[in-house]
Amino acid sequence: MTPEEEKQLTEQIIAFIIELKNEGSSNTEIKNTLMDKGMDEDTARDWIKNVNSHITHNGSGNSSIPGWAIWLLILVGINVLSASFDWPFWVY
Repeated sequence: MTPEEEKQLTEQIIAFIIELKNEGSSNTEIKNTLMDKGMDEDTARDWIKNVNSHITHNGSGNSSIPGWAIWLLILVGINVLSASFDWPFWVY
């Protein structure tokens, strides 16, 4: 298998796992589906683990703003509103 074919196969496997996850399939169901397609159990488990790790590490992919920055913006926004409208509380 050429490196280009290997890369293409890798991308297809990742896309297939993500598609199944988006459809709501559990890790066990995905593993069984991969095994039905000829993959051995340990390899299927490794693929799922790697995709899950990538998804967890990179978040859902819907936002480019990290979670901590969103909370910081909310905190600053509440404090600005408190100062603007003379609300009797501040959030620190």
